[in-house]
Amino acid sequence: MNWNDDVKFVKGIGERRAKALFQIGVKTLGQLIYHVPRRYLDRSNIVLMKDLKIGEETTAVGRVTGAKMVHGKRRPYFQMVLTDDTGFLTCRWFNGAQWLANRFNKDDVVAVSGKIDFYGGLQISHPDFDILSDDKSNPINTGMIMPLYPSTQALQSVGLDSRGFRRVLKPLMSELPRIVPEPLPDNVLREYHLLPRYAALEQAHFPDSLEHLEAGRDRLKFDELFFMQLLLALRSSAVVRKTKRNRYEQPGDILESQYKLLPYDLTDAQKRVMHEIWNDLKSPHPMNRLLQGDV
Repeated sequence: MNWNDDVKFVKGIGERRAKALFQIGVKTLGQLIYHVPRRYLDRSNIVLMKDLKIGEETTAVGRVTGAKMVHGKRRPYFQMVLTDDTGFLTCRWFNGAQWLANRFNKDDVVAVSGKIDFYGGLQISHPDFDILSDDKSNPINTGMIMPLYPSTQALQSVGLDSRGFRRVLKPLMSELPRIVPEPLPDNVLREYHLLPRYAALEQAHFPDSLEHLEAGRDRLKFDELFFMQLLLALRSSAVVRKTKRNRYEQPGDILESQYKLLPYDLTDAQKRVMHEIWNDLKSPHPMNRLLQGDV
């Protein structure tokens, strides 16, 4: 496959998943590869159940030991209990409860994130969650860095939660050197100590270490800023090539009279800016200027 090929032809996608991806603007293989994780799980940011503290925003990983619909006083909700070797945590969802009840199975390994509360025990209401494959994918056991992908209910309904994205994207990593175009020359990569774009994307999806992840993200940030500056430069160049209808060769009486009404003298910086603006007004090309001042 190639960078601009339709995403539906990617192995593991197909028509149904492609329709869900279209809703978030992912239409090509290249756009799918740029669907990078929103965050990561690793040993440094996972808290054991025994160390959970009320009121803190936390990420915990555990095995599903109980899951059921509960008929509350006002409306039913879905309740799930996660357990690790040190304790347990109750998770509750009131919105989309029935849909969530069909998402989890006993013994699933799940990562949840949210604010710890206490109601008959430690709990999180409406946590963000990611279903990991099994204990082999638990960062606490393996030391690996687990990518967690942005998803929607429509994507999750067709199996494209974080686990689904990992399954689709992992086989593509070995193809990145062939698939990913490199817009920057080698001398620029060397000068700024940047990874090739294919390597940056690989480390963004499945990093070998936190250092490699940072290097990959640095390259992607560089690209974003570089091409934004390039776009602004092209727009500025287009403005310079235009010819405006009216030019002002000399200051008029109004400018002079307003200047004399000021109850203070202009600073040197203000005078310099006024001079630059006047040169723009005399120029045959439209002005392209942002004027900023402190009050």
